[in-house]
Amino acid sequence: MTERKFFLLLGCLLLAGCATVNRQHFFGFHVEQSPMDADFVIRKYDGKDVQYDSSRKGMDPGIRAWAKMDYKTTVIVLKNESTRTVRSDYFFDKFELVTKTGRTLELETKQTQLDYNLNTGNGRIKPGQKATFILETPLGIYHEDVAKIVCRLGVATGARIVLKPLPEIEIGGGV
Repeated sequence: MTERKFFLLLGCLLLAGCATVNRQHFFGFHVEQSPMDADFVIRKYDGKDVQYDSSRKGMDPGIRAWAKMDYKTTVIVLKNESTRTVRSDYFFDKFELVTKTGRTLELETKQTQLDYNLNTGNGRIKPGQKATFILETPLGIYHEDVAKIVCRLGVATGARIVLKPLPEIEIGGGV
């Protein structure tokens, strides 16, 4: 009986060790120009809501995105809560990762052109719609290494989305 309890406990520990937390690593929204990136500051994250500063004209929190990254894949989910349609194009959309050391790396899509176009409503992400972008994480890059991710969608009427790392989740009221 003792041996059975040992293997049961061992199995539970193995399952718990293999479980992963479904945690987002980045949050961002539409920022028109790169000089404005520094004005977008994430203050707090509680696992659901993000408190941030976005005080400048040219920023639109209505076009927002969340991202998570592992050693192989970066997934960005964009939600258009604005009043305008965001254009997207398989050939012209660009996704860049900027490391904390200042290095810029391009993120390549893992989606086929057909999947990409179906996902983005044939290049039109309308108000109230979501789009998911599945990208290849560069070898040797982890979410802790990233200063920001920049998504340039569409050509003329697209959007420039800046995602920044989320701080550690604050749980409880503290001591």
